[in-house]
Amino acid sequence: GLSAGADILEQLEPYRMSNGALRVRGHLRLPDSTKVQIAIKQPRGAVSLAMAHVVVLDGQFDSPPMIGERGPLPKARYRIELLVHFDADWQPARVLRELAGGAALRGPGITRARNGDTALFLTRESHL
Repeated sequence: GLSAGADILEQLEPYRMSNGALRVRGHLRLPDSTKVQIAIKQPRGAVSLAMAHVVVLDGQFDSPPMIGERGPLPKARYRIELLVHFDADWQPARVLRELAGGAALRGPGITRARNGDTALFLTRESHL
């Protein structure tokens, strides 16, 4: 039941800057000020190679440049993970009020965190 409904992620576009740094932009059906974590991993990897936090504004987000420990990540296939927790540790009060703490959210990627709170977790793979 939680994953049934309209897509919350309407668009996801990873891209590279001229210096090789990765960025990720997209459109989410979430209120302004919603905080989102973006992680870049190898397709079957557990460790994040790069990570950024973004804020939704006018339904859109665009990450800062992301690089690995030793500079730009090499061109390869990567998994992009979007994670959003709908609790007071992650979200401003206005986002929680507007979404009733996330309790009413439904759509692909909606799940429950270990503590029972609503979360959004989506993955996409892309050659970058």
